Parts: sequence; C-alpha cells; structure tokens
Amino acid sequence: NPAGTQPPTMSVVIGVDGGGTKTSVVVVDVHTKEVVGKGEGKATNPNSVGDEAAKAHLFEVIAAGLKNANKANSDVVAICLGVSGVDRPMDKLKVQRWMAEIFPDLTTASGRLQIHNDAAIALSSGTNGVLDGVVIISGTGTIAYGWTPVNNTMPTQYKSSRAAGWGPLLGDMGSGHDIGMNVLRAVTWADDGRGPVTALHDAVLKHLGMKSAIELIGWAYNKKETTMAWNKVASLSRLCFECAHAGDRVAMSILETAADNLATTIQAVVRRQNIAPEQPFTLVFAGTGLTAPRSPVAERLRAILAQRLPGCRIVIPTEKPVMGAAFLALGAATPRARL
Repeated sequence: NPAGTQPPTMSVVIGVDGGGTKTSVVVVDVHTKEVVGKGEGKATNPNSVGDEAAKAHLFEVIAAGLKNANKANSDVVAICLGVSGVDRPMDKLKVQRWMAEIFPDLTTASGRLQIHNDAAIALSSGTNGVLDGVVIISGTGTIAYGWTPVNNTMPTQYKSSRAAGWGPLLGDMGSGHDIGMNVLRAVTWADDGRGPVTALHDAVLKHLGMKSAIELIGWAYNKKETTMAWNKVASLSRLCFECAHAGDRVAMSILETAADNLATTIQAVVRRQNIAPEQPFTLVFAGTGLTAPRSPVAERLRAILAQRLPGCRIVIPTEKPVMGAAFLALGAATPRARL
C-alpha cells in the first residue's frame, strides 16, 4: 500500500448482529483481522422493542464490546450493523442518526458506516464480506434476499430484492413456524380421523406433556402470550425432523412441501435479480431449518435447486452472522485489500 493509506495501529472495526431477542457485537483489529472484543445484549429490532429501547440496547452492547476490547470510540474506523426490522430507507436513516451520536466521523457516504438488515450479514458470513449472491433464511420465519453490486466505487451500490419475510400471519411458507403449524394440523387431523395416522401425534403430546390432543386447544389459544407464541409453534418443527428421519410419511411430506416453498421463494429473488437459472451465483443457507445437521429440508431443497437453478453454488456459513457484519466493516476500512 502507498504511504498514508494504512489506518492507525489502534484501529478496529465493529460488527453488529441485532435481532428480536438478542444482539451480538464483535470488535476486530483492522491489521490482524482477529476478534479482540465481544459483547452480548438485549434485542434491538425496533419492531419488537420500540425505537427508544432499540437505541439504548445498541449503545449498551457496542460500549460493552469496546470495553471488552479495551478500545475507545475514537479507535473505530468502520462499523456495520445488521439489524432485523431495519429494511426501509426511513429505518436506516433512523439508525444512521443514532450512530452519528457516538461515531460522528463515520458516514454512510464514505462506506465507513453500513446499515443493513440481518439477511445481508447472513449472506456476508458465507461469502467473507462480499454482498453478491442470494441468502435464504429459514428460522422461526423465512426470508430470501439478493444483492448484486452495480459499481466499483466506495461505498458500493447494489441492486437488491427480497421475497417472503411477511411474518407468520401472512404466510412465511417453509419457515419453522409454517412447519410447526402443519405439524399441529397433522396431529389434529389424525386425532379425529380426517387424516392419516402419524408418529407426530404421540411425539407432540409427549413433548408438551399432554395426555390428549384436546389439550392443544388451551395451549394454542393462550391469551397471555403474544409474539412468543410464534416461537413455541416453530419449536415443534424439530419433532417433524425427528419423525421424518424415523420414516414417518406425514412428517416427510410436510418437510418436502416446506423445501418446495423455500425453492419458490429463492426463485422469486433470482428472477428479480435478473439471474438466469444456469448462471453461476452463490446461495447461502442460513437459519436452523437449513443448517441443522442432516436437515431433511436442506437435503430436499438441494435436490430441487439442482433441477431448477443448476447454476447456484450452495454455501453453509462457518462463521456467525455477526462476523458477516465485521467482514463488511473490514472491507470498508481496508478497501485496497478487496481489489
């Protein structure tokens, strides 16, 4: 590098993974690329906790990470935040204003401040900081996102598109919640003779400590619960995986349908990104539904995509999404390393 292009030796970057239940931070040394500090904190999805709490929690977890690294705010040369619920321009502008209070020298115009949703850093975690490809996330909910760079300037401009991510009520097909709902339907149908006998029936009752399927009514319509109800339904997807591995046809059918729906979601993004089916591109699998060992959904999805999108190269990240955020921040802090 020419003289003067290297950041100061004390320089660090910050990666933030902000979710609806918790937030993680890593502080990474610009030169060694090693993690020198970490922080864990409360939820920072504004839709889950509100703007005031989201801002406070972000400030707290960033401060914790820097304290753990024994660094000051002035040592930070770039920060990338991937926060769930931050999708629209107005959402990003809001977070941008928050960051200006603690990092006034880091701007989005320079690329030193990057604000994305959580899907972007999930993609980055599988591509070592390159926002070029498609990511499909299947956790409690599901969403697919695609990014394609459209110029070589700093900061890079992207063409992006999404599909799904509507939430459980509007039908995140292929998500953990969707699988869990189909498990419950299979159990109730089997119980009253409308559907085939399935191992899911006894597996669900045992898991929930129930003697009869009629007890599911009180469990499902618990008025004291709100958003956490999505998680408890999604948690039943694990039972579907187990019964499918044991050869239960109903469980296998549920997971095959989930995989088919996820493939349709991916295809929608691929079309919007103007990627031809045979064209090579990176597809990152994220979320427990696709990254769990021997996931029947992932296996089925791979088979479907081999037929529908033969050009895709599937990657399961070895790094956590918070490191995906750090990779993007490093790319902004040391742009020459990317050429």
